[in-house]
Amino acid sequence: MKKIMIIDSSKMWNEMLYSTLTNQNYQCIKVQNTKEIIKMYDTTKPDLVLMETTLQTKVETKNNEEIEVTSEIDTKAGIQYSEQITHRNKNANIIILALSIQPADIISLLTIGVQDIIHKHSLSSSQKNDILSERIKESFLTNKKYDITTAKLKISNMQFNSSFLNQAEIDNILNHSRL
Repeated sequence: MKKIMIIDSSKMWNEMLYSTLTNQNYQCIKVQNTKEIIKMYDTTKPDLVLMETTLQTKVETKNNEEIEVTSEIDTKAGIQYSEQITHRNKNANIIILALSIQPADIISLLTIGVQDIIHKHSLSSSQKNDILSERIKESFLTNKKYDITTAKLKISNMQFNSSFLNQAEIDNILNHSRL
C-alpha cells in the first residue's frame, strides 16, 4: 500500500484529502503543524507528499519573559519545504496543491523536484476523486525530474484553470529562459 503524506493548514482540506485517498486504498499521514513536516517525512518515508503552497506557520515571540504563539500565513512555505525534502531525498515524489501561485514559482517547484502542481479549484468539482487519482497515479509512474527546458514543456502541457494562470502568464513563463 502506497503511503501519502498530506500537508495542508486547512482542516477541511486535510480531512477531504485524507478521506478521498484512504477510500482509494492509500495509507495517509496528515500533517498540519509545519514544525513537524521534516521530522514526519524522515520518520514515515512516504511514497508521495501532497502539499499546499501556502501554509500557516506558528511564530513564537518573547514578550517580557512570556512566550506568545501567533499564526502567520506563509505563501512560500510549500516551496521551502519541498526544497528541504528534495535535499533530503532526491527521489522524493511531491505534488503541490495551490489556490494561486506565481508563475516563477512554478518553474522553481518543478526544477527542485516537484512532480506536479494541482489547482485546488479543480479538486472542488464533482470529479475531484478522478482528477486526484489520475494525477497521483501518473506521479508514481513517471517520477520525472525537470530541468528548465523540461519544466517549461510540462507547463505548456498542464491543464490550468483560468483563475490559476491565464494564457498570457503561461506564455510569459515559456518565453523567459532565465526562469
